[in-house]
Amino acid sequence: MFVIGFFIIAYSHKVVYAQRNGNNDSCKMFSLKISYQGIGNKKAKFFYNNCNNSSETETIILKNGVALIKGFVNRATEGLLFTDLDNINMDGPGVIRFIIEPGNMTLSYLLKKDTVINKQFLGANAENQKLAWTKNNDELFNRRINLDNLLRRVNKDQKAEVLKLMDTTINQIVINALSFVKNNPNSYASGYLLRRYHKKMPIDTLKAYYSMLSESVNRSDFGKEILKEVYSLTDDMNFRAQNSDSVFFDKFKTIKTLHDISLPDTSGNDVSLSMLKGKYVVLDFWASWCSPCIENIPYMHKLINEMVNMPVAFVSISIDDDHGKWKKAIKKYKMQGLNLYDSDKLAQAYYKITNGIPVYLIIGPDGNIINNNAPQPISGKLAPLLKSIIEQSK
Repeated sequence: MFVIGFFIIAYSHKVVYAQRNGNNDSCKMFSLKISYQGIGNKKAKFFYNNCNNSSETETIILKNGVALIKGFVNRATEGLLFTDLDNINMDGPGVIRFIIEPGNMTLSYLLKKDTVINKQFLGANAENQKLAWTKNNDELFNRRINLDNLLRRVNKDQKAEVLKLMDTTINQIVINALSFVKNNPNSYASGYLLRRYHKKMPIDTLKAYYSMLSESVNRSDFGKEILKEVYSLTDDMNFRAQNSDSVFFDKFKTIKTLHDISLPDTSGNDVSLSMLKGKYVVLDFWASWCSPCIENIPYMHKLINEMVNMPVAFVSISIDDDHGKWKKAIKKYKMQGLNLYDSDKLAQAYYKITNGIPVYLIIGPDGNIINNNAPQPISGKLAPLLKSIIEQSK
C-alpha cells in the first residue's frame, strides 16, 4: 500500500522544506467527469491532495451515473475513487487510483459484485502512460500475485525458494520502472512510478533518478514525496543544500544531537531540547492520522507513570501537516509528556523519519542516539529495555 504523504512544497527551481502555502505557479486547475456505466444514482468517495498541501475527501453523488469535480493540484497528484463509502483501505477491488494532472479528464467504470470493471480513463497523458506501462508488465504482476498466493500454501522448507523468486520478480518490476523514468523524465507517470517503488531501491539509486526528473515533475506532489524520502535518508549534504532553502539548511546543518533542536509546543513557544541534558529521552514520532500511534498512547501513559522517579523524559513529536488537528488530538487523548510540533520538519530530517510511524527512539543523556528502533509501548518491551539501559550505565 502506498499512502500519500505531503511535507514539502515547490518553490522557484528548488523543492523547499518548511513551507506550507501553495505556490501560484504550481497550483493548476483540473476537471474530472466521473461516469458510472450502471443504472440510477450512485454514491462514491473521492480523495486527492490539493495545492495547499491539504487532503480533500468528498462524498459525491453520481446523478444518473454522472458527477463533475473541479479542483486545484500541485501540477500532478494521485486521486482515489472509493466506490464503497465504508471502505477504509487505500487499495482493493472497489478502489480506483489514477494520476490527476491539470486539464479535463474523464473516468468511467462499472461494478460487478463490488469489483471495478470496464474502467476507462481519458484526458490525462500521465495516467494513460502509467496504464500502458502496467499492461506491458502484466506478466510480472501476475507472477507476483501467483507467488504471493503460493507462499500461503508451501511448507517452511519451500518458503525460502518462493521468497527468492518473489524478490527476483519485484526487482525486475523496479528495473522496468527505472527504465521508464530514464526514458521519460518529463512525464508525471515517471514521478508516480519512482514514488511507488522508492522503498524497493537503494537511496543512492533513488537520488540519482530523482535528479533525472524534469523541474515540472520534481515540483509535482510525486516529486515532493520522493525528495522528502531522499532528503531524510541521504547523507549527501551537498544534495541537501541544493534541494532546500538556505534558512532550513542553515538550521539543519547545525544539529549534531537532540540538544541542538528547538521545536514549538502547543502554545507556540519554542522549547530547546537542551533542557533535557543529563536525562534519557524517549522520542515518539507520531501523527493524529496514524492509527497505530493512537493505539500506543494508553501504553505510553502507563510507561510514563511507571518511570516517574527515573531520569527519563518522554517527548512526542508530531509530523502532522495540520497544526489544529495535532492540538485537538493532544486534548482528545490527554497526551502526557512533552508534546512538540515539528513545524519545519527539522527533527524528521535529522532522525530520518519518513511516513513509517510510529517511531520510537531512545536518546542518551549526552543527546546521542542509543536505539533508533525501540519497541512500541504496546509491545510491553520498551519499559524493560529502558530500565536495562539505565541500570547498565550506573
